[in-house]
Amino acid sequence: MNFTHPRAHYTFLTLSFVIGVLYTIVNFYPDVPILTLHPVGEDHLSEMSIRQMINKAPSKLFNQSQLLSDGDNQWRIQFNSIDQQMQAKDYLNNHPAGTITASPNLRANTPAWLTMIGAVPMKLGLDLRGGVHLTLNVDIEHSSKGEQNDNTALLRSIQSLDLDYDHAEIRDGKLYLEFDSATTALAARDQLAKNISVDAAQLKNVLTITQNQTAKGDHTEYIMQRTLESIHRRVNELGLSEAIIQRQGKTHINIDLPGIQDIARAKSIIGNTATLSFHIVKSFDPAQLTDSTDQLIPMRDNLGELWVDSQTVLTGDAITYAISSNQQGKPIIQVQLNGGVAEESFYQATGKHKGQHMAIVYQETQQNTHTKERSVKKTIISAPRINQALRGQFVIEGMQSASEADTIALLLRSGSLAAPIDIVHETTVGPSLGEDNIQKGLLSIALGLIVVIVFMGAYYRLFGLIANMGLLYNLVLIMMCLSFLDATISLPSMAAIVLTVGMAVDANVLINERIREEIRSGTPHQKAISLGYDKAFATILDANVTTFIVSIVLYGLGSGMIKGFAITLIIGLFCSMLSAVYATQVITSAIQSRITNLPKALGI
Repeated sequence: MNFTHPRAHYTFLTLSFVIGVLYTIVNFYPDVPILTLHPVGEDHLSEMSIRQMINKAPSKLFNQSQLLSDGDNQWRIQFNSIDQQMQAKDYLNNHPAGTITASPNLRANTPAWLTMIGAVPMKLGLDLRGGVHLTLNVDIEHSSKGEQNDNTALLRSIQSLDLDYDHAEIRDGKLYLEFDSATTALAARDQLAKNISVDAAQLKNVLTITQNQTAKGDHTEYIMQRTLESIHRRVNELGLSEAIIQRQGKTHINIDLPGIQDIARAKSIIGNTATLSFHIVKSFDPAQLTDSTDQLIPMRDNLGELWVDSQTVLTGDAITYAISSNQQGKPIIQVQLNGGVAEESFYQATGKHKGQHMAIVYQETQQNTHTKERSVKKTIISAPRINQALRGQFVIEGMQSASEADTIALLLRSGSLAAPIDIVHETTVGPSLGEDNIQKGLLSIALGLIVVIVFMGAYYRLFGLIANMGLLYNLVLIMMCLSFLDATISLPSMAAIVLTVGMAVDANVLINERIREEIRSGTPHQKAISLGYDKAFATILDANVTTFIVSIVLYGLGSGMIKGFAITLIIGLFCSMLSAVYATQVITSAIQSRITNLPKALGI
C-alpha cells in the first residue's frame, strides 16, 4: 500500500504556511507611543517654536524622540517608551509658556508592505495593553423624573382618554385625579385598566395612579437601550474601536477601554449627561422683565445676568452633525440639523425673533457627593444676535478653548444620555503592567513549546520532528485566523493557545502510538503508517468534539475574557485537527520513501 498525496496537497500546505507567517509576523510590530500637539491661543504651530520648547526640557524627556509633521499645522512627537511619553506630556502641558497642548496616543507601526496585503496586528485586551475597566450604574429612577418620562407624560396619555375629572395633581411621585363622585371615579378606573398599563387605587372620588411593574420594566429597557447606544457612539467618537461595552444585570454597564491613555477625558466624555438647548433672550436688564420670563441663568463671560424664555426653541436631540473648527482665531462649532418638524420650528422661531438674542444653554446634570441628590447646572455658552432665520446649518460661538469646543461637538454628535450614570467601579491597568503580562504570556507559550518539542524529538525521533513541524504549522494557523477575525487577545486567550498546543501534541502521540502498535503486530511499514492515522482519527475526533461542546457553552454563558478564551479555544481545536491529522500526514507521505528504518524513525 503506497501512502501518498496528490501534489495539490503539498502546494496548499506550503501556501497556507507562508500566508500564516505573513499574518503572524505583523504582530511583532507593536504600536508606538506619540504625542499629538495642538496650539493654544495661536493659529499656527511652527517647528521652530516646538523645538525651542523641547530644547529647554531635561534631556531624558525627549531623548531619541522624533518630531514629525502630519500635514498642515499638524505635529506629533514619537517616543520609544510609554513612560517617556507620559513624562513629556506632563512637561508640555504644564509648561509656563502654555502655547502647546499635548494629547497622548498610540500609532500603528505596521510596515507598508504588510498593510498593502491587509495584514494588521491583533488587538490586545485590557490586561495586555493597559487601559481602564469601568462599571457604570444607570440612574433609572432619576430618568423617570424627567418631563418626557415621568407622570407628566402619563397625564398626557390619560388626557387622550377624555376622562371627566375635575382636578389633576402630581405629588410625591404619584398622579392624583379628583372626580365629582365615587361612581365617576370607578368608571374612570375601569377605563384606565383597559387602555393604559397603570395601577389605580381609589379612595372615594380620588384615584391615585402609578405605573405598574410592566410599564416600569418597559421603561427601564428603553432607557438602558438608549444609554447603551449613546455610550457606543461616544466611545467610537473617542476613536476607541477596540472597546468592549456590555450590559450587566438590570441597570449596570461594563466598559473595557484597552489602550486608552487620556483616561480622565474618556471618563468625562462617557459619563457626561450634558446637552444643549436654545432659548430666546427676553432681557439683559432685570428691570425690563415680563411675566413670560421665569428662568435666570448667569452669563459665562461675566457680562452679567440675563433672562431667557423658559420655552426651548431647539434641543440638542435635533442635531445630526457637529464639528469644531477655527474662525478668525476663535473656536466655533459648525452644526447641522436633522430636518423635519424640529428644524421647521427652529426656522420659524428665529425668523419671528430676528434682531433679538438667542441664548445657547449648556445643561449638565450633577450629583451632590454627600446627599446623592441630583441637580441641573445651566450655563450660557453664548448669546448671539439673530440676524436671519436659521434653518439647516449654523455656527455656535463663545467657547473659551479649542478643547472645550471639541468636547461639546463630540457630545452633540453622540447625543445626550437618556439617564444620568455613575461610575461605581474603576480598575486601571497601567501600560507597564500590560507589557509585563505580554512577556509572561509569551514566556509561558515558549516554555510549553520548547518542552513539548524536546520531548517529542527525544521520544519519537523522526516522527517527533514531523509532529513538531505540525505544531509550528498549528501556531501559525491560529495566529492567522485570529488576525483575520480581528479578535482581541487577552491573557485567557494566551492560555487557550497553550491548551491547544497540548491537544495538538496529544493527537500526534495517539497517531505515533497507533503506528507503533501496527509495526509490532507485523503490519508492513507503509500500511502501518496509513492504518495508524486511520485508527487514531476516531479517538482524536471524539476528544476534540467534547472540548468543542464545552467551548460553545463557555462562549454562550460567559462574557468578556471568558468569551475570548472560548473563541480562541474553538479556533485552536480546528487548527490542531488540521495540523495533527492532515499536515503531519502530508509531510510524512512526502518523506516516506526516504525512511529506511521505520521502527528507528519512531524511536522503537
